[in-house]
Amino acid sequence: ILSKDGLMMILNDSIKNFSEFPALGLVLAVMLGIGVAEKTGYFDKLMVQVVHKAPKKFIVTVIIIIGILGNAAGDAAPIVLPPLTAMVFIKLGYHPIAGLAMAYASAIGGFSANFMIGMSDALLYAFTKPATQIVAKDVPVNV
Repeated sequence: ILSKDGLMMILNDSIKNFSEFPALGLVLAVMLGIGVAEKTGYFDKLMVQVVHKAPKKFIVTVIIIIGILGNAAGDAAPIVLPPLTAMVFIKLGYHPIAGLAMAYASAIGGFSANFMIGMSDALLYAFTKPATQIVAKDVPVNV
């Protein structure tokens, strides 16, 4: 690959490789939508508003759910939610480090186990469908 012929092969076959990669179109569309929402501040504002409007007795549950659902916001949840939760916990008289750890754990856990279909699910679907077709061609796979 690190030769003149290898470089020519990479450049000549790059369009074919990108167009035949099954997950590329779906991932690009999802990333475009997430990017617009994140750059406009939609996800940050949404997380702040939900936390501030939640009743005190449900604040821990609400923060955990927001952390899990924060997967849809890309990297916003693990960055924005822990310090916000620490400030909310100080205001409520709870220990801020506990809130910080809880928010971070729920946000990171949301990347693997989420309530909604996210970017990682869209990427993994492109590999799951061909794998199921190898085992059984008549099994329908839908998202």
